[in-house]
Amino acid sequence: MKLARAKDETDLQFRARLSHAKAIGEGRDVINPWRQQHDSFEAGTVKVGTRSERVMRKTVQIVKMQKELRINDSELKALLLYKQAWDMCDRSPSKDSCDMSVSGGDGDGLAYLDARMRLQKLQAVTRAVCKLDMFEAIVCHDKSPTKTAQEFFGYANGDNMAIVMRNFERGVMQVKAYFN
Repeated sequence: MKLARAKDETDLQFRARLSHAKAIGEGRDVINPWRQQHDSFEAGTVKVGTRSERVMRKTVQIVKMQKELRINDSELKALLLYKQAWDMCDRSPSKDSCDMSVSGGDGDGLAYLDARMRLQKLQAVTRAVCKLDMFEAIVCHDKSPTKTAQEFFGYANGDNMAIVMRNFERGVMQVKAYFN
């Protein structure tokens, strides 16, 4: 599907076509075999009108850990709030200001500031009990504990995995205590 604007197309038609393309998964980069091997994906379906399209979605590591019964529902909720604040702060301000809606580009300014303040408090509390970069590798960057151990120590043996999981569990307890 061509994602550029057609000559005879109005702005409203162009945006409608783009949103339809996003809904059915067109225009996204292709999941090649290398990415499929090195990232974790799960199959899903998207209902578009009367038909269903099969899509591959990148899995969120903390949701996967909750399904494996490593964390409970209240911990998952707290970690998703942490990830939401981190994602909002991670967005590029130049991308956020390229808004084509009527309201303009500064629509989420207060939400960004709120997320920034919340994230700074959460990071200060979490940093006190664990290595923040190891904790955020799992929660925010969706890396598995094994990949996190490999990234930090070069290999993942039992001792390194125990260090990563201990860091993660301490961070989870702090984030959960903050939101409760």
